Amino acid sequence: MNHLKILFISLFLSSLVFSQNEKSPEERAVIQTERFAKELKLSEEQKGQFLIIQTGINQKLEGIRSSKMNEEEKKNSINSIREARTSMLQAILNDEQKQKMTTLDEKQKKKIKKKKKNLKKRKD
Repeated sequence: MNHLKILFISLFLSSLVFSQNEKSPEERAVIQTERFAKELKLSEEQKGQFLIIQTGINQKLEGIRSSKMNEEEKKNSINSIREARTSMLQAILNDEQKQKMTTLDEKQKKKIKKKKKNLKKRKD
């Protein structure tokens, strides 16, 4: 039954991916879930849980980004949501997957820092 739910959600959301250029939070969650499923070797049950968590996180992040908060408030809110995401995802992973996810997160943080550094150079 769970497999059917996951399949249905995936098919529905993947059809949305091809219908728009701008991806919705749900579409991004499907893409992220597939990427992490491959990287972390997630089980079908873990994929379903990951998709639910990631969809909720993406929706909250989009709401914050489009809100009228000042930049500092947005940054703080986004950071706290990302921390919550990490703890929720860690709860569904085994020890090996947790280590792999930590490594992936560190790589992503380095990539973001590098991107910000390059943007600063362009502005100067």
